[in-house]
Amino acid sequence: MPICSNPEQRRIRVNVGSSVVILTTRNYSFGEFEKFMKARFKVKNRGKVDDKCTEERLKFIDSILTGIASENEDGNPDTVTYVDPVTKEEKELNPSVENWVSFVNPSWKASAAIALEESNAEVEADTLKN
Repeated sequence: MPICSNPEQRRIRVNVGSSVVILTTRNYSFGEFEKFMKARFKVKNRGKVDDKCTEERLKFIDSILTGIASENEDGNPDTVTYVDPVTKEEKELNPSVENWVSFVNPSWKASAAIALEESNAEVEADTLKN
């Protein structure tokens, strides 16, 4: 099966218990990814390092997130929901919800960013081997 190096969108699967949340992102440029990777750590006075990984991961995913879906434990499509802060009702979460990205669980976003980081590290390791 071919692997596209610059897909229009990426679907990142995040395990949530026995189910899976699928975060869909647009493709991103090398510059965007490089900026994200460099922003994760800041060198402070006397060589101390300020770890900004979590904050930067969330910002990066927020900037490229285009959709959300889920599958139940049997692999069948399911629904992602959120609690509306005004009505306190549980509703379906999708891009038509105003400010929908803010309702996506931060740990799911962080997991997606880590998956992208790991994917990049694998490519770099393979390149170094060759």
